[in-house]
Amino acid sequence: MRGTYKREDVTTFAVIHVKVKYMNWIILGIGASILWGVYTVILKISTSEQYYNTSPRIALLGLMIGGFIATAVLLAVTRHQPATFPRVGFTAAVGAGILWALGMIFVTYALGDTSTPVSKLVPLYNTNTLIAVLIGILLLKEVPEERVKTIIGAVFIIVGGILLSK
Repeated sequence: MRGTYKREDVTTFAVIHVKVKYMNWIILGIGASILWGVYTVILKISTSEQYYNTSPRIALLGLMIGGFIATAVLLAVTRHQPATFPRVGFTAAVGAGILWALGMIFVTYALGDTSTPVSKLVPLYNTNTLIAVLIGILLLKEVPEERVKTIIGAVFIIVGGILLSK
């Protein structure tokens, strides 16, 4: 039956038992934040002249291979779970991947410049949160219930981005 899982359907990875589909979005968001914070520093070490001076093009290839490996592991450990493949949804995911890759190209080239401080670049490109919130509100009609908090948070993001990028 689609959408229901038994005890044996729980994915085991590194001795942690998790039902990925039902994991709390806040935990997933914190995990992504930690992983993206670490990968940015590693990417800077990889591409910057003061460290390993890897060409941004080669670093991007490494990112693609790493992404492929992570996805292959995910597919392998969740292979017993039902999967749907709607053509339009997959096409949208490919489009999102292209946009992500273009953004990664910009970030990778920026980090390859020795004069680019991670401490200033990351807050600047993380203003993408505002773009996602605006698109969510306008296109997906996901109007936050607590509008005042959302506006205050957006102001903090803008001010923080400006302060840290100077």
